[in-house]
Order: sequence, then C-alpha cells, then structure tokens
Amino acid sequence: MDVFFWLVVGILLLVILLLGTIFFLVLYAGLLYNVEVGVGEPPVQNFVGFYKSGTGAYRNSSAVFTEACSIAPTLSTFGVFYDDPKLIEESKLRWISGSVVPKNLMEDGKYEEEMDKLTQNGFKMFEFPSVSSVVKADFPFNTDLSVIIGAYRVYPKLSHFVQEHKLKAFPYIEFYKSGKIHYYAPLEKNLDFYVPGIDPAANCHPYKNE
Repeated sequence: MDVFFWLVVGILLLVILLLGTIFFLVLYAGLLYNVEVGVGEPPVQNFVGFYKSGTGAYRNSSAVFTEACSIAPTLSTFGVFYDDPKLIEESKLRWISGSVVPKNLMEDGKYEEEMDKLTQNGFKMFEFPSVSSVVKADFPFNTDLSVIIGAYRVYPKLSHFVQEHKLKAFPYIEFYKSGKIHYYAPLEKNLDFYVPGIDPAANCHPYKNE
C-alpha cells in the first residue's frame, strides 16, 4: 500500500513538473507578450536580400531560414509573405526567405564571403526599397517556439489594424534580429517588394487593387 501510494505521488509530481516546465517555456517564448501594432519607420532600411522562393504553406519557409543561418550565421534573416491565407488556398501561397545584408556593408565588401556562399548554394539576390512608413509590430525571439506563437498572436492583430484603417499594406515581412521578430508591411512602394518570378498582379491581399 505504501509503495503504491508513493508511486502515485511520484507520478503526480513528475506530471506537475512537466506541465510547469512546458508552461514556463511557453511564457518564455512570448505567450503573454504585449503585442502593439502601429505605423512608423521600418526596422530595416535599404537592404539586400539573398533568398530562395517557395510555394505552399508558409511554415515550409522555415527550412530556408535554417539553411540560410547555417551558411551565414552572422547575418540576420528575413521572409516575405506575398499572399493572404484567407484569400488564397495554402498550396498556392507564395513566399521567399533568406539572409539580409545592409546595402552599405555590402558595398564595403564586409560580407563578401557569406554572400559568395549563399549565391553558390542557390540563393538569389534582390535589393529591397527604402520606405518611410510601414504597419509594424514586434515579438520576442527567445526560442523556435516564439516563431509559432508570434505568428498566431501578431498576424491577427496586424490584419485587424490594416482592415480597420483601410490601409494598403502588403506584402508582410518578417525580419529576425537581436532577439526580436519584427513584423511589418510597407505602406508605399508595395510592388517593389516583389522579386522576379512572383507576379504582383495576383489579387492576393485586401485593398491591393484599390
């Protein structure tokens, strides 16, 4: 009887410890982070992206993020997501992801080796425009779980803000740097964020053609 009792107690303690650990990890990943959406300057300006493109579920872009980080771990990473999942079926969603090189550092040749490696591994280069105004929010990037929780917490608020104010904000961009995930969508030069091979004429976002 005593052995059985202590066995049950031990199991319960392990379950409580496990649940507590999971809860702590979820909190650390940003579950209760206060997401604030607003309009302002973008988190990065005048950058060159080394990217690979894909079609399908946006979560599939994580493989390219991982590849870019393994090739050039000192560079920040980014993703551009061109279609609204509420309007386009998942199999047709278009995205790109890869590494970011600030244009001024690229011209100085600081990351020449990293850029060569990315190019050799099939990453294409594209210069993204500078803009003065974007819809934006940020989220802590503490663990890989932060990416999942951030997507579920930030995008609904961004979408609500854009629709509420009837803004022409697209495409959505994620920029990973210094422990933060920066989410933003330009309010100008929108079509200049479309890389070659991705047709900007597709009706993929609300207010795109207004």
